[in-house]
Amino acid sequence: MHQGTKVYHILLTLLIVSFVQGHEWHSADGKRSFEAQFTGLQGDQIILTSGDGKSSKYALNAFSEEDKSFAHQAQKIVEESAQLGPSSYEIQHVLEDGWLCRMGRAGEPQDGMKLFLGDMFFCLTPTPDKGKSEAQFQQQQLFPAGLRIYHPKESDAVTIKVYATSLDVAVTERLKISNAPDAPPSDVYEPIIEISTIQSLGFCVGKQGLLVVNAALVKNISSLKIHANKDEFPATVVKVSEKYGLALLSCATELDPGHFSARKPLELGQSIFVISMAPKSTKKSLSDPTLSKGIISKIKKGELLRFDHDATTPTDSLGGCILGEKGDVLGLFFANPVDPDSKEKEAKPTTAGCFSTETLSAFLQSIPNMSPLRSPPSSSELAKNIEPLQNNMVLVTAQKKVNKTPKRIAGAGGGFSISSAGVRHNGQCRYFRPDKPCGANDGKPCKTCGG
Repeated sequence: MHQGTKVYHILLTLLIVSFVQGHEWHSADGKRSFEAQFTGLQGDQIILTSGDGKSSKYALNAFSEEDKSFAHQAQKIVEESAQLGPSSYEIQHVLEDGWLCRMGRAGEPQDGMKLFLGDMFFCLTPTPDKGKSEAQFQQQQLFPAGLRIYHPKESDAVTIKVYATSLDVAVTERLKISNAPDAPPSDVYEPIIEISTIQSLGFCVGKQGLLVVNAALVKNISSLKIHANKDEFPATVVKVSEKYGLALLSCATELDPGHFSARKPLELGQSIFVISMAPKSTKKSLSDPTLSKGIISKIKKGELLRFDHDATTPTDSLGGCILGEKGDVLGLFFANPVDPDSKEKEAKPTTAGCFSTETLSAFLQSIPNMSPLRSPPSSSELAKNIEPLQNNMVLVTAQKKVNKTPKRIAGAGGGFSISSAGVRHNGQCRYFRPDKPCGANDGKPCKTCGG
Protein backbone atom coordinates (compact mmCIF):
# COMPACT_ATOMS: atom_id res chain seq x y z
CA MET A 1 0.00 0.00 0.00
CA HIS A 2 1.28 3.47 -0.89
CA GLN A 3 2.51 5.38 2.17
CA GLY A 4 0.13 8.33 1.54
CA THR A 5 -2.86 5.98 1.18
CA LYS A 6 -1.89 4.20 4.38
CA VAL A 7 -1.75 7.48 6.31
CA TYR A 8 -5.15 8.46 4.87
CA HIS A 9 -6.77 5.22 6.09
CA ILE A 10 -5.21 5.60 9.53
CA LEU A 11 -6.60 9.15 9.75
CA LEU A 12 -10.00 7.93 8.54
CA THR A 13 -10.09 5.25 11.26
CA LEU A 14 -9.13 7.76 13.95
CA LEU A 15 -11.83 10.13 12.74
CA ILE A 16 -14.54 7.51 12.89
CA VAL A 17 -13.54 6.33 16.35
CA SER A 18 -12.70 9.67 17.95
CA PHE A 19 -15.01 12.35 16.55
CA VAL A 20 -18.39 10.71 16.05
CA GLN A 21 -21.22 11.06 18.53
CA GLY A 22 -23.94 8.65 19.61
CA HIS A 23 -26.91 8.18 17.29
CA GLU A 24 -30.23 6.48 18.05
CA TRP A 25 -30.63 3.53 15.69
CA HIS A 26 -33.98 1.89 14.90
CA SER A 27 -34.67 -1.61 13.62
CA ALA A 28 -36.39 -2.06 10.25
CA ASP A 29 -39.61 -3.22 11.95
CA GLY A 30 -39.51 -0.24 14.35
CA LYS A 31 -39.71 -2.45 17.46
CA ARG A 32 -36.20 -1.91 18.78
CA SER A 33 -33.85 1.02 19.19
CA PHE A 34 -30.50 1.67 20.83
CA GLU A 35 -27.81 4.33 20.90
CA ALA A 36 -24.36 3.78 19.45
CA GLN A 37 -21.62 5.55 17.54
CA PHE A 38 -21.31 5.14 13.79
CA THR A 39 -17.91 3.58 13.10
CA GLY A 40 -18.07 2.75 9.41
CA LEU A 41 -19.56 0.79 6.52
CA GLN A 42 -18.08 -2.40 5.11
CA GLY A 43 -20.05 -3.59 2.12
CA ASP A 44 -23.56 -4.44 3.34
CA GLN A 45 -22.55 -4.27 7.00
CA ILE A 46 -22.44 -1.36 9.42
CA ILE A 47 -20.01 -1.14 12.32
CA LEU A 48 -21.33 0.53 15.49
CA THR A 49 -19.55 1.23 18.77
CA SER A 50 -21.47 1.15 22.03
CA GLY A 51 -20.90 3.38 25.04
CA ASP A 52 -18.48 0.88 26.62
CA GLY A 53 -16.22 1.07 23.54
CA LYS A 54 -17.16 -2.35 22.14
CA SER A 55 -17.64 -2.45 18.34
CA SER A 56 -20.09 -4.78 16.60
CA LYS A 57 -21.08 -5.49 12.99
CA TYR A 58 -24.72 -5.51 11.87
CA ALA A 59 -26.48 -6.13 8.59
CA LEU A 60 -27.36 -2.73 7.15
CA ASN A 61 -30.76 -4.03 6.03
CA ALA A 62 -31.66 -4.67 9.67
CA PHE A 63 -32.08 -0.91 10.17
CA SER A 64 -34.77 1.57 9.17
CA GLU A 65 -34.59 3.41 5.86
CA GLU A 66 -33.78 6.63 7.71
CA ASP A 67 -30.85 4.98 9.47
CA LYS A 68 -29.55 3.53 6.21
CA SER A 69 -29.55 7.02 4.71
CA PHE A 70 -27.82 8.31 7.83
CA ALA A 71 -25.11 5.64 7.59
CA HIS A 72 -24.38 6.26 3.90
CA GLN A 73 -24.23 10.02 4.43
CA ALA A 74 -22.07 9.61 7.54
CA GLN A 75 -19.56 7.48 5.62
CA LYS A 76 -19.27 10.13 2.88
CA ILE A 77 -18.79 12.93 5.40
CA VAL A 78 -16.15 11.07 7.40
CA GLU A 79 -14.18 10.37 4.22
CA GLU A 80 -14.40 14.03 3.19
CA SER A 81 -13.36 15.10 6.67
CA ALA A 82 -10.34 12.82 6.51
CA GLN A 83 -9.29 14.43 3.23
CA LEU A 84 -9.74 17.89 4.77
CA GLY A 85 -7.56 17.01 7.74
CA PRO A 86 -7.36 18.96 11.02
CA SER A 87 -8.13 22.67 10.66
CA SER A 88 -7.23 25.79 12.61
CA TYR A 89 -9.78 28.57 12.64
CA GLU A 90 -10.97 31.66 14.49
CA ILE A 91 -14.55 32.67 15.37
CA GLN A 92 -15.45 36.00 13.78
CA HIS A 93 -19.05 36.26 14.99
CA VAL A 94 -21.33 34.18 17.21
CA LEU A 95 -24.78 33.73 15.63
CA GLU A 96 -27.94 31.94 16.75
CA ASP A 97 -27.25 28.58 15.08
CA GLY A 98 -23.47 28.61 14.79
CA TRP A 99 -20.34 30.66 14.20
CA LEU A 100 -19.01 32.69 11.32
CA CYS A 101 -15.37 31.63 11.18
CA ARG A 102 -12.22 32.19 9.18
CA MET A 103 -9.64 29.53 8.44
CA GLY A 104 -6.05 30.00 9.56
CA ARG A 105 -3.07 30.24 7.24
CA ALA A 106 0.14 28.52 8.23
CA GLY A 107 3.31 30.58 8.29
CA GLU A 108 6.85 29.28 8.12
CA PRO A 109 7.28 25.80 9.69
CA GLN A 110 9.03 27.24 12.72
CA ASP A 111 6.32 29.84 13.21
CA GLY A 112 3.28 27.56 12.94
CA MET A 113 -0.11 29.27 12.63
CA LYS A 114 0.38 32.94 11.87
CA LEU A 115 -2.82 34.71 10.79
CA PHE A 116 -6.46 33.78 10.43
CA LEU A 117 -6.91 35.17 6.94
CA GLY A 118 -8.15 32.06 5.15
CA ASP A 119 -11.59 31.33 3.71
CA MET A 120 -14.68 32.41 5.59
CA PHE A 121 -16.99 29.51 6.52
CA PHE A 122 -20.01 28.81 8.69
CA CYS A 123 -19.61 26.37 11.58
CA LEU A 124 -22.71 24.53 12.78
CA THR A 125 -22.58 23.67 16.46
CA PRO A 126 -25.25 22.51 18.94
CA THR A 127 -23.92 25.00 21.51
CA PRO A 128 -23.22 28.29 19.66
CA ASP A 129 -23.54 30.33 22.87
CA LYS A 130 -20.37 28.68 24.20
CA GLY A 131 -18.29 30.36 21.50
CA LYS A 132 -16.75 33.82 21.73
CA SER A 133 -15.57 36.19 19.03
CA GLU A 134 -11.82 35.90 18.40
CA ALA A 135 -11.66 32.47 20.06
CA GLN A 136 -9.16 30.31 18.18
CA PHE A 137 -9.10 26.56 17.59
CA GLN A 138 -5.97 24.69 16.58
CA GLN A 139 -5.93 21.38 14.70
CA GLN A 140 -9.64 20.62 15.12
CA GLN A 141 -11.52 18.18 12.91
CA LEU A 142 -14.53 19.61 11.06
CA PHE A 143 -17.24 17.74 9.17
CA PRO A 144 -18.43 19.10 5.78
CA ALA A 145 -22.15 19.95 5.96
CA GLY A 146 -23.04 21.86 2.78
CA LEU A 147 -23.12 25.46 1.59
CA ARG A 148 -24.68 28.77 2.61
CA ILE A 149 -25.01 32.20 1.03
CA TYR A 150 -22.94 34.67 3.04
CA HIS A 151 -24.00 38.33 3.01
CA PRO A 152 -21.13 40.62 4.13
CA LYS A 153 -21.98 44.13 5.32
CA GLU A 154 -20.05 45.96 2.63
CA SER A 155 -19.74 43.63 -0.38
CA ASP A 156 -21.78 41.27 -2.54
CA ALA A 157 -23.10 37.94 -1.33
CA VAL A 158 -20.88 34.88 -1.85
CA THR A 159 -21.23 31.12 -1.37
CA ILE A 160 -19.31 29.72 1.60
CA LYS A 161 -18.79 26.21 2.92
CA VAL A 162 -20.57 24.89 6.00
CA TYR A 163 -18.83 22.62 8.48
CA ALA A 164 -20.04 21.08 11.73
CA THR A 165 -18.24 20.30 14.96
CA SER A 166 -19.94 16.88 15.18
CA LEU A 167 -20.72 14.18 12.66
CA ASP A 168 -24.35 13.89 13.75
CA VAL A 169 -24.99 17.61 13.10
CA ALA A 170 -23.27 17.42 9.72
CA VAL A 171 -25.28 14.36 8.65
CA THR A 172 -28.55 15.97 9.75
CA GLU A 173 -27.76 19.09 7.71
CA ARG A 174 -26.73 17.13 4.61
CA LEU A 175 -29.85 14.94 4.75
CA LYS A 176 -32.02 18.06 5.03
CA ILE A 177 -30.38 19.42 1.87
CA SER A 178 -30.70 16.13 -0.04
CA ASN A 179 -34.41 15.88 0.86
CA ALA A 180 -35.03 19.33 -0.67
CA PRO A 181 -32.61 19.49 -3.63
CA ASP A 182 -34.36 22.48 -5.25
CA ALA A 183 -34.32 24.64 -2.11
CA PRO A 184 -31.79 27.50 -2.23
CA PRO A 185 -28.94 27.47 0.31
CA SER A 186 -29.68 29.13 3.64
CA ASP A 187 -28.58 32.72 4.15
CA VAL A 188 -26.11 33.83 6.79
CA TYR A 189 -25.56 37.52 7.46
CA GLU A 190 -22.56 39.29 8.89
CA PRO A 191 -23.94 41.02 12.00
CA ILE A 192 -23.77 44.78 12.41
CA ILE A 193 -22.19 45.26 15.83
CA GLU A 194 -22.02 48.62 17.61
CA ILE A 195 -20.35 49.43 20.91
CA SER A 196 -22.63 51.09 23.47
CA THR A 197 -21.10 52.88 26.48
CA ILE A 198 -23.02 53.12 29.76
CA GLN A 199 -21.91 54.87 32.95
CA SER A 200 -23.10 54.30 36.48
CA LEU A 201 -22.02 54.71 40.07
CA GLY A 202 -19.98 52.32 42.18
CA PHE A 203 -19.77 52.21 45.99
CA CYS A 204 -16.46 51.19 47.59
CA VAL A 205 -16.95 48.37 50.10
CA GLY A 206 -13.42 46.95 50.42
CA LYS A 207 -9.88 48.35 50.38
CA GLN A 208 -8.67 45.81 47.83
CA GLY A 209 -10.47 47.55 44.98
CA LEU A 210 -13.90 46.12 45.79
CA LEU A 211 -17.08 47.99 44.94
CA VAL A 212 -20.79 47.36 44.53
CA VAL A 213 -22.82 48.30 41.44
CA ASN A 214 -26.29 47.66 40.07
CA ALA A 215 -26.50 44.10 38.67
CA ALA A 216 -28.21 45.45 35.54
CA LEU A 217 -25.04 47.38 34.64
CA VAL A 218 -22.86 44.31 34.12
CA LYS A 219 -25.30 42.25 32.04
CA ASN A 220 -23.81 41.24 28.66
CA ILE A 221 -20.85 43.60 28.95
CA SER A 222 -17.67 43.43 26.88
CA SER A 223 -15.51 45.59 29.17
CA LEU A 224 -15.56 47.47 32.49
CA LYS A 225 -13.50 50.41 33.74
CA ILE A 226 -13.30 52.12 37.11
CA HIS A 227 -12.38 55.80 37.32
CA ALA A 228 -10.67 56.30 40.69
CA ASN A 229 -7.55 57.89 42.17
CA LYS A 230 -7.27 60.16 39.10
CA ASP A 231 -6.79 57.17 36.80
CA GLU A 232 -8.65 54.39 35.00
CA PHE A 233 -8.52 50.71 35.96
CA PRO A 234 -9.98 47.64 34.27
CA ALA A 235 -12.50 45.87 36.48
CA THR A 236 -13.72 42.30 36.71
CA VAL A 237 -17.02 40.95 37.98
CA VAL A 238 -16.62 38.95 41.20
CA LYS A 239 -20.27 38.07 41.78
CA VAL A 240 -23.68 38.96 40.39
CA SER A 241 -26.80 38.38 42.49
CA GLU A 242 -30.19 38.43 40.80
CA LYS A 243 -31.70 37.94 44.23
CA TYR A 244 -30.29 41.18 45.63
CA GLY A 245 -30.00 43.04 42.31
CA LEU A 246 -26.37 43.91 43.04
CA ALA A 247 -22.95 42.97 41.69
CA LEU A 248 -19.48 43.02 43.26
CA LEU A 249 -16.55 44.27 41.15
CA SER A 250 -12.81 44.18 41.69
CA CYS A 251 -10.12 46.49 40.30
CA ALA A 252 -6.37 46.92 40.85
CA THR A 253 -6.33 50.01 43.04
CA GLU A 254 -6.75 50.82 46.72
CA LEU A 255 -10.19 52.15 47.63
CA ASP A 256 -11.50 53.60 50.88
CA PRO A 257 -14.62 51.68 52.00
CA GLY A 258 -17.60 53.84 52.93
CA HIS A 259 -19.53 53.88 56.19
CA PHE A 260 -22.67 52.18 54.90
CA SER A 261 -24.08 50.70 58.09
CA ALA A 262 -27.30 52.45 59.21
CA ARG A 263 -27.84 53.42 62.85
CA LYS A 264 -31.49 52.37 62.99
CA PRO A 265 -34.21 50.72 60.84
CA LEU A 266 -36.12 52.66 58.21
CA GLU A 267 -39.41 54.31 59.10
CA LEU A 268 -42.18 55.37 56.78
CA GLY A 269 -42.35 59.16 56.57
CA GLN A 270 -38.96 59.79 58.15
CA SER A 271 -36.97 62.74 56.81
CA ILE A 272 -34.08 61.95 54.49
CA PHE A 273 -31.40 63.69 52.45
CA VAL A 274 -30.35 62.46 49.02
CA ILE A 275 -26.78 62.84 47.74
CA SER A 276 -26.75 62.62 43.94
CA MET A 277 -23.65 62.19 41.82
CA ALA A 278 -23.34 63.13 38.14
CA PRO A 279 -20.41 62.81 35.71
CA LYS A 280 -18.31 65.79 34.69
CA SER A 281 -18.34 66.90 31.06
CA THR A 282 -15.19 64.85 30.44
CA LYS A 283 -17.10 61.67 31.43
CA LYS A 284 -14.01 60.53 33.36
CA SER A 285 -14.83 61.70 36.88
CA LEU A 286 -17.72 62.75 39.09
CA SER A 287 -18.99 66.27 39.70
CA ASP A 288 -19.58 67.68 43.17
CA PRO A 289 -22.63 66.12 44.82
CA THR A 290 -26.04 67.76 44.92
CA LEU A 291 -28.21 67.53 48.04
CA SER A 292 -31.99 67.36 48.20
CA LYS A 293 -34.48 66.70 51.00
CA GLY A 294 -37.56 64.52 51.23
CA ILE A 295 -39.21 61.68 53.12
CA ILE A 296 -39.39 57.90 52.75
CA SER A 297 -42.68 57.48 50.90
CA LYS A 298 -42.91 53.69 50.69
CA ILE A 299 -41.19 50.70 52.27
CA LYS A 300 -41.39 47.42 50.39
CA LYS A 301 -41.30 44.59 52.89
CA GLY A 302 -40.50 41.00 52.08
CA GLU A 303 -37.40 38.98 51.44
CA LEU A 304 -35.55 42.11 50.35
CA LEU A 305 -36.01 45.58 51.79
CA ARG A 306 -36.39 48.32 49.18
CA PHE A 307 -37.91 51.75 49.60
CA ASP A 308 -39.07 54.83 47.68
CA HIS A 309 -38.63 58.52 48.50
CA ASP A 310 -40.06 61.80 47.22
CA ALA A 311 -36.87 63.89 47.08
CA THR A 312 -36.01 65.59 43.80
CA THR A 313 -33.19 63.90 41.87
CA PRO A 314 -31.24 65.67 39.09
CA THR A 315 -31.84 64.24 35.62
CA ASP A 316 -28.11 63.69 35.00
CA SER A 317 -27.60 61.77 38.25
CA LEU A 318 -25.90 58.37 38.03
CA GLY A 319 -27.00 57.42 41.51
CA GLY A 320 -26.15 58.24 45.07
CA CYS A 321 -26.90 57.73 48.76
CA ILE A 322 -29.97 58.28 50.91
CA LEU A 323 -29.01 59.67 54.33
CA GLY A 324 -30.77 60.02 57.64
CA GLU A 325 -30.86 63.36 59.45
CA LYS A 326 -27.62 62.51 61.28
CA GLY A 327 -25.83 61.59 58.06
CA ASP A 328 -25.85 57.80 58.34
CA VAL A 329 -26.49 55.96 55.06
CA LEU A 330 -29.98 54.44 54.85
CA GLY A 331 -29.65 53.19 51.30
CA LEU A 332 -28.21 53.46 47.79
CA PHE A 333 -29.73 54.10 44.39
CA PHE A 334 -28.62 53.88 40.77
CA ALA A 335 -29.75 55.45 37.55
CA ASN A 336 -31.51 52.89 35.37
CA PRO A 337 -29.04 51.69 32.70
CA VAL A 338 -30.31 52.46 29.21
CA ASP A 339 -31.15 49.44 27.07
CA PRO A 340 -29.05 49.95 23.91
CA ASP A 341 -32.07 48.86 21.82
CA SER A 342 -34.44 51.36 23.40
CA LYS A 343 -35.24 54.84 22.11
CA GLU A 344 -33.98 56.38 25.35
CA LYS A 345 -30.60 58.07 24.97
CA GLU A 346 -29.77 58.73 28.63
CA ALA A 347 -30.07 56.87 31.90
CA LYS A 348 -32.75 58.17 34.24
CA PRO A 349 -32.34 58.33 38.02
CA THR A 350 -34.97 56.60 40.05
CA THR A 351 -36.66 57.48 43.31
CA ALA A 352 -38.17 53.99 43.48
CA GLY A 353 -36.64 50.69 44.51
CA CYS A 354 -33.69 52.15 46.44
CA PHE A 355 -31.44 49.50 47.98
CA SER A 356 -31.49 49.65 51.77
CA THR A 357 -28.24 49.17 53.67
CA GLU A 358 -29.89 46.02 55.02
CA THR A 359 -30.05 44.65 51.47
CA LEU A 360 -26.44 45.71 50.83
CA SER A 361 -25.29 44.01 54.03
CA ALA A 362 -27.13 40.76 53.16
CA PHE A 363 -25.54 40.74 49.70
CA LEU A 364 -22.01 41.16 51.08
CA GLN A 365 -22.60 38.51 53.74
CA SER A 366 -23.44 36.04 50.94
CA ILE A 367 -19.87 36.40 49.63
CA PRO A 368 -17.16 34.36 51.42
CA ASN A 369 -14.44 36.33 53.24
CA MET A 370 -16.14 39.70 52.70
CA SER A 371 -15.69 42.20 55.52
CA PRO A 372 -18.89 43.54 57.12
CA LEU A 373 -20.06 47.08 56.46
CA ARG A 374 -18.30 49.83 58.40
CA SER A 375 -20.22 51.65 61.12
CA PRO A 376 -21.08 55.31 60.59
CA PRO A 377 -18.75 58.00 61.99
CA SER A 378 -19.39 59.37 65.45
CA SER A 379 -20.15 62.87 64.21
CA SER A 380 -23.83 63.77 64.15
CA GLU A 381 -23.32 66.70 61.80
CA LEU A 382 -24.65 66.02 58.34
CA ALA A 383 -22.12 68.24 56.53
CA LYS A 384 -19.13 66.42 58.05
CA ASN A 385 -20.44 63.05 56.84
CA ILE A 386 -21.10 64.01 53.22
CA GLU A 387 -17.48 64.65 52.13
CA PRO A 388 -16.18 61.17 53.11
CA LEU A 389 -19.12 59.57 51.28
CA GLN A 390 -18.22 61.51 48.15
CA ASN A 391 -14.80 59.85 48.23
CA ASN A 392 -16.42 56.42 48.55
CA MET A 393 -18.32 56.72 45.26
CA VAL A 394 -16.60 56.17 41.91
CA LEU A 395 -17.53 56.39 38.25
CA VAL A 396 -17.98 53.04 36.45
CA THR A 397 -17.97 52.71 32.65
CA ALA A 398 -19.33 49.60 30.93
CA GLN A 399 -19.21 48.79 27.24
CA LYS A 400 -21.65 46.45 25.57
CA LYS A 401 -21.69 44.98 22.07
CA VAL A 402 -25.08 45.62 20.53
CA ASN A 403 -26.28 43.68 17.50
CA LYS A 404 -27.87 46.23 15.15
CA THR A 405 -28.48 43.79 12.30
CA PRO A 406 -32.00 44.51 11.00
CA LYS A 407 -34.31 41.59 11.63
CA ARG A 408 -35.68 39.87 8.56
CA ILE A 409 -39.44 39.79 8.28
CA ALA A 410 -40.59 36.21 8.77
CA GLY A 411 -42.67 35.13 5.83
CA ALA A 412 -42.19 38.42 4.02
CA GLY A 413 -43.34 37.99 0.45
CA GLY A 414 -43.55 40.35 -2.51
CA GLY A 415 -43.27 44.09 -2.44
CA PHE A 416 -40.39 46.50 -2.13
CA SER A 417 -39.26 49.16 0.30
CA ILE A 418 -36.85 52.03 -0.09
CA SER A 419 -34.34 53.36 2.43
CA SER A 420 -33.62 57.00 3.23
CA ALA A 421 -30.52 56.63 1.02
CA GLY A 422 -32.69 55.64 -1.96
CA VAL A 423 -31.79 51.93 -1.95
CA ARG A 424 -34.55 49.47 -2.96
CA HIS A 425 -34.98 46.18 -1.03
CA ASN A 426 -37.21 43.23 -1.86
CA GLY A 427 -39.51 41.46 0.60
CA GLN A 428 -36.91 38.79 1.46
CA CYS A 429 -34.14 41.26 2.32
CA ARG A 430 -33.03 41.77 5.90
CA TYR A 431 -33.32 45.53 5.27
CA PHE A 432 -36.91 45.30 3.96
CA ARG A 433 -39.21 47.82 5.67
CA PRO A 434 -42.95 47.20 5.14
CA ASP A 435 -43.62 50.72 6.42
CA LYS A 436 -41.54 52.23 3.58
CA PRO A 437 -43.15 50.73 0.42
CA CYS A 438 -41.94 51.65 -3.07
CA GLY A 439 -42.22 50.54 -6.68
CA ALA A 440 -40.17 47.81 -8.35
CA ASN A 441 -38.09 50.37 -10.27
CA ASP A 442 -37.68 53.05 -7.62
CA GLY A 443 -34.25 53.96 -6.31
CA LYS A 444 -31.19 51.81 -6.86
CA PRO A 445 -31.13 48.06 -6.13
CA CYS A 446 -29.67 46.74 -2.88
CA LYS A 447 -26.36 44.91 -3.34
CA THR A 448 -27.45 42.21 -0.88
CA CYS A 449 -30.83 41.24 -2.34
CA GLY A 450 -30.64 42.76 -5.81
CA GLY A 451 -33.78 44.85 -5.23
